[in-house]
Amino acid sequence: MFLQKKRETLRKKYISAIIIGSMLLIFSGVGVFAMKNPDTGVSEEKNSTTTDTKVYKTTSPKKMKDEQLLLIGKVLSHESASVYTRRVGIVEDILVDIGDRVEKGQILAYLLPEGVDSESGLEIQSKKNEMQKAYDDYQNTTAVSSAHIENLKQKLEEKKVALETLKQDNYTNTYDTTGLRMEDETIQVEYDQLDIAQTELQEAKQLEKVAVKQAQDTVAQAKDTLKVALYDTHLVALQVLGGGSKFSKVGFSSDISQNDIPLSLWVFSRNDLYDVVNELNAYRSKLRIFDASQNRTDEMYTQLTDQAESLLERLQTVVNSSFGVSADAGMTLDSLAISIQNAQSKLYSANEKYEKAQNNLLEVDVKQREKISVLEEKLVKQQSSIALLNEKWSKSNVEVSSKIKILEANIAQFEKEIAYAKTVVQKEIDASKNQYSIANTGYQKTAVQKGRSAIRAPFSGVISKRSINVGEIAMTSIPAFDMVDVKTSLSAKAKNEIQFG
Repeated sequence: MFLQKKRETLRKKYISAIIIGSMLLIFSGVGVFAMKNPDTGVSEEKNSTTTDTKVYKTTSPKKMKDEQLLLIGKVLSHESASVYTRRVGIVEDILVDIGDRVEKGQILAYLLPEGVDSESGLEIQSKKNEMQKAYDDYQNTTAVSSAHIENLKQKLEEKKVALETLKQDNYTNTYDTTGLRMEDETIQVEYDQLDIAQTELQEAKQLEKVAVKQAQDTVAQAKDTLKVALYDTHLVALQVLGGGSKFSKVGFSSDISQNDIPLSLWVFSRNDLYDVVNELNAYRSKLRIFDASQNRTDEMYTQLTDQAESLLERLQTVVNSSFGVSADAGMTLDSLAISIQNAQSKLYSANEKYEKAQNNLLEVDVKQREKISVLEEKLVKQQSSIALLNEKWSKSNVEVSSKIKILEANIAQFEKEIAYAKTVVQKEIDASKNQYSIANTGYQKTAVQKGRSAIRAPFSGVISKRSINVGEIAMTSIPAFDMVDVKTSLSAKAKNEIQFG
């Protein structure tokens, strides 16, 4: 019994010593207590926090009464942290356990909303379907609208290409629409041909002048020769009638009467002499007019030549029908006949030369005029062709200008339509995007409220404690996990500022 009491006394003293030693150790050290804060340290759909540490100053140990002091608390490391859940929920699955090293952001556990049921899942799926439909509508609206705008742009580009092609095909300069290029070139060729035709016509007229002048000179020479022959015919007639120079001195101012004929000539037939005198006076009358005229016409030459030929023939008839000698002239009939023949030959030759020159002049004139006429006709046709081309050019220019104006108007209208379509399309896209944003927000909100959530590690470290189990309710005020070996700036600062002892 005594031994038992002694043992009991020793045991109490031993316990008291342990308690006192513990108290001294506590008072000589630093106590660090973890402060739970459910509102800090979250990652996505959960909360986590590092433990706040408080530093207490130590005092020198004093001798205390023989009493026991019991302190309730927990000493934590500078490198520890607690992980809280952000909302109350049922633990669905736990992916880590005590001693596991985890990385920042790693999923530690999954929670289901408290009271979750099949209807919540259906509601979440419904919201998700609405969100997906809104997203598909948004994508479809964007694609259709973009395709519509691209289609309008393509049509606009086609019209611009058509406009440039029309200008390029018709105008020398795309930006100079004052004339059609191809028809301008054709008209210019026709004008060049017109210049050639005009040059040919001018040259032909010049050649005509030269040829006609030469022919006229030949006619003038022939006229001079013929005029000499006509005067010689008059002299021969006077010689035959025996008047000789006596009649020639009188000139052509008066007629020869029968009394002026020498008596020696009356051996000829009286009627023939009368006819010769009358013929000679008629010839002298025409010769008088011819001699006084300043402008001797071809008709005057022709009439006078015919009269001279008739006179010589009548003289030839008188001489051939008579015998004897002209007393005054002292010439034989043979000599008179020869003189008449020479005069006839000279007159015939001069007249032939004159007629030939006249015909040549006429031929030259006709030939040159025909050539000129052909060239003039060619010139008229060329001018007519140019007129038709100019008319066609005017019509074509109006048509092309009209087409250009229509295309330019279409392009301007298309540009307005594209600008308006962009505004309308952008409004439709914005409205569709807004519907998708609303649906997505509704889905996310429903998923957060009624769907599965994850607890993630806010820091890298080692799991030192797990306070939740599958099927239990996780509270926001109780740490789900405790972690040690957490490398944060807070733990490094605590090591520098807090010293044990």
